Amino acid sequence: LLTACGHVVYPVTVLAVGRARGARTPEPPAVAELPPLSVVVPAYRESRVIAGKVRNLRENGYPADLEIVVVPEDEETEAAARLTDAVVVPFVERTGKAGALNRGVATCTHAHVVLTDANAQVSPGGLARLVAWLADPGCGAAGARKQVEGEGAYWRYEDWVKRAEMLLGSSIALDGAVVALRRDAYRPLPEDVVVDDVSVALDAVEAGGSVVYDAEVV
Repeated sequence: LLTACGHVVYPVTVLAVGRARGARTPEPPAVAELPPLSVVVPAYRESRVIAGKVRNLRENGYPADLEIVVVPEDEETEAAARLTDAVVVPFVERTGKAGALNRGVATCTHAHVVLTDANAQVSPGGLARLVAWLADPGCGAAGARKQVEGEGAYWRYEDWVKRAEMLLGSSIALDGAVVALRRDAYRPLPEDVVVDDVSVALDAVEAGGSVVYDAEVV
């Protein structure tokens, strides 16, 4: 019964309420000029993909200054990252993803930040669309739709739930593969946090902001 409430009753209720109010899926604000952006990439044992990740970010089409900060959690990834044009935070010891995110955000020089996994490819134009949401002062963080080979059914379900939530103006969760937020709104994560994206989402909500789910960014 509890499982049904969480996975069926909750999203169906949210969807019904949203439709009853005549709500429509919101769109990001129109922005004449996007701000400079820092992108933080925590990376553990990602030496084989880090160059492709940096290339994906550079080729994403972001129209303003783009700073890429790679935070390696092992020596091999650090060596591979130094062959790219990214800013590389020196590897000292492994602290886990939460600690890597903290060091990366502390290194950023721009007020708008995207956190993204090393093994995640962001759809063209995705960075610009996520950052555009932050032009709304009520937006605390913005996340994207996730696709994982072999896990299509699960992520389609997640997509359905979050689309329903957005009819009410905010989701309650993010996927850490790619998240946009303001640097001054980022709260350093305790290094023993395992589900970092949930913490980031809850911090945004606790601060009074909405959590945007943008299904157009993959």
